[in-house]
Amino acid sequence: MLRFVKLTTGDELIGRIEESDDSYDLRTLVHPLRMLVGNAGYALVQYPAKSLVIDKVHILCDGDVNDELAQLYMERTGGVVTPPKGLVIPH
Repeated sequence: MLRFVKLTTGDELIGRIEESDDSYDLRTLVHPLRMLVGNAGYALVQYPAKSLVIDKVHILCDGDVNDELAQLYMERTGGVVTPPKGLVIPH
């Protein structure tokens, strides 16, 4: 499940959330990317870890990722990319 997570440190991350079997208070974020906001919108930057174990106390909010950010995430992580709707004409 691809989710947006905002931490108490101010970091905004996107990644796949896995609930921990060991503890209700821990979540694992797999293949996290950091979100940065610029003039052109959001940019996703590689995070220096393959996964993060986060205590829920440090999560301010989390939620579903919109289609545009999900597409960008998939492109950055090598996931399946869906083509845009409509006719695609090669140059």
